[in-house]
Amino acid sequence: QNILGWLVSFGLFITVAYTPFTKNREGGFPWTSVESAVYEAMSHVVWAVAISWVIFACTQGYGGVINWVLSWRGFLPLSRLSFVVYLIHPVVMVLFIYNKQVLVYMNTFEMAYMFLGHLIMSYAVGLLFCVGVERPFIRLLKLLKTRGRKS
Repeated sequence: QNILGWLVSFGLFITVAYTPFTKNREGGFPWTSVESAVYEAMSHVVWAVAISWVIFACTQGYGGVINWVLSWRGFLPLSRLSFVVYLIHPVVMVLFIYNKQVLVYMNTFEMAYMFLGHLIMSYAVGLLFCVGVERPFIRLLKLLKTRGRKS
């Protein structure tokens, strides 16, 4: 049943990720409104079910290599920045778009370049906000809590 869970989870990931390819590829066929509605309504639920299996399997000791990769300590600093980056990345993207002076013709290289640029800039700005704003406020709150208990 462990293998079955991983196969179903992997199948769900692939289904959600590659189903829109039939519509979006060059020469693809357009979806009807019903097909679009079903995909939009179900894709998030199906993705959540697949992620749920990964979480369940890793917490119950069935994760194997995937648990080892997801538990890697190198992800710890990135995980601490993730919320700040989540809040900052739209600002980084909007600033990039509003500062463009020419049209961008999208191709695979441009998309990869913009993705990596936005990712790196978002983490850099997120790091500045984390070090300059979030951490000092956390320390201040801890200081205020300890003073409140002593009084």
